[in-house]
Amino acid sequence: VGYIRRPEGFRRTHGKFEFSPRPKRIPGVRKLIYSADLDYYTDPSGKQVQSRDQQGIFRVDFTSGDTTQIDATRTFEAIDAPFMAAKNIRIPVGGYDYTQLKGSYTFGPQRKVSGTATVRYGGFYDGTLHELSWRSRVEFSPRFYAEPTISWNSLDVPWGKGHTNLVSSRLTYTVSPRMFVSALVQYQSRTDSMSTN
Repeated sequence: VGYIRRPEGFRRTHGKFEFSPRPKRIPGVRKLIYSADLDYYTDPSGKQVQSRDQQGIFRVDFTSGDTTQIDATRTFEAIDAPFMAAKNIRIPVGGYDYTQLKGSYTFGPQRKVSGTATVRYGGFYDGTLHELSWRSRVEFSPRFYAEPTISWNSLDVPWGKGHTNLVSSRLTYTVSPRMFVSALVQYQSRTDSMSTN
């Protein structure tokens, strides 16, 4: 059982090219990754474009286990039903072309505090998006750890300005290889809601 993004029929074309050399002359670097990716969705007839993503990625894997990545994505999205992007921002039906740049740094999982810091900037449905986020894992012991997340998004589009922010944390205690106890607390500004499970 799962969730599907496209309940109607569609045709998908996907292609990816990747080159990942292992340089011997750059101290502290294990691998470099250059990648180009294309994702193209149309209706079943192939005539009407639903969405298109063209992405270029440059990533560095360090010998420490850390990684850093820069990517640029050119997106086209055809919106056939309006939706709320923030509490006071409603994106109308239409076709939207925009480009986003993202940079991230991931601290290796061998650390007591690991996680990914991300900065994103670019277009967003005829407007702009600024994003800062931190998703991490804090290990108190081999069996007990927390996974705090903070995400700040600022939107500026022709239909208004707003924020969609998320603060959450999951606590997990592993009793045995087959059993664990986990609790999640989360606040989301778009719906102004607090949830837990």
